[in-house]
Amino acid sequence: MIEPVISLSKDAEVPNAQLIYIDGDHTYEGVYADIVKYWNNLDRGGIIFGDDFFLKVSAGRKDGYECGVSNAVEEFCRKNNLNFQTHYNNFWSIQK
Repeated sequence: MIEPVISLSKDAEVPNAQLIYIDGDHTYEGVYADIVKYWNNLDRGGIIFGDDFFLKVSAGRKDGYECGVSNAVEEFCRKNNLNFQTHYNNFWSIQK
């Protein structure tokens, strides 16, 4: 059964979940920190996922901001001996 969506602030206590969507800071540091933070709240067999995997420069930014989603996902999986998948040329997911 799918529970209602809960939007959380950075300091909110996070309940355990079967599905966690990350769509926040797109820097390498921000994405990696979010994956690490929410991974422990993911139920066994659950999926953590996000978008913008292939995005290199954030849309609308003129300051050379580099999107770090793919690097963060790849490094988290490498360090934890996990696999990730990409979907629809943009989304990524990791199953626990």
